[in-house]
Amino acid sequence: MRCLSTDQLELAVAQRSEDVWAPDRSVTSHGGTAQSRFSAVSSPLRSKMVVATIPVTDLDRSKQFDGGTLGLPLLHENPFSARYDAGAGSQLSIFKRPPTKTEHTLAHFEVDDIETTVRDLKAKGVRFHDYADGPRKTTDPIAQLGPNRSAWFTDPDGSTLGITQPA
Repeated sequence: MRCLSTDQLELAVAQRSEDVWAPDRSVTSHGGTAQSRFSAVSSPLRSKMVVATIPVTDLDRSKQFDGGTLGLPLLHENPFSARYDAGAGSQLSIFKRPPTKTEHTLAHFEVDDIETTVRDLKAKGVRFHDYADGPRKTTDPIAQLGPNRSAWFTDPDGSTLGITQPA
């Protein structure tokens, strides 16, 4: 097996991705570690939004949670899925399928005031995760992650969603 240097790998990725990321050959040092910087250039993936798509076992129950509890406006639906406006040009799509198990956050919503959002969602019966230690240690149930603050909750299928207040 042939090993590539970081520069060779960056060049190969840039050449194969049709200029999604163009390597900037200047190198900066952060704490003694050299890191190449990338600059974003044109890509067909950047021309539209990303839609978070979440599997659900009970479409009606999930529609009540997303539209009622979370207050997301319904954009359209069919017998197998529904799509909601999640604000600022983003959307949330749910689709019916057999049970699946995820152990990570499927999507998070960025908010201006995390304390108010947590309080309002708790009043509607949303259960938030509490983490006792580690990088996501929470207090009432908000974690400080660098300059941002985040909290995580579970939807009716047990999938983890989050809210983040950016710095």
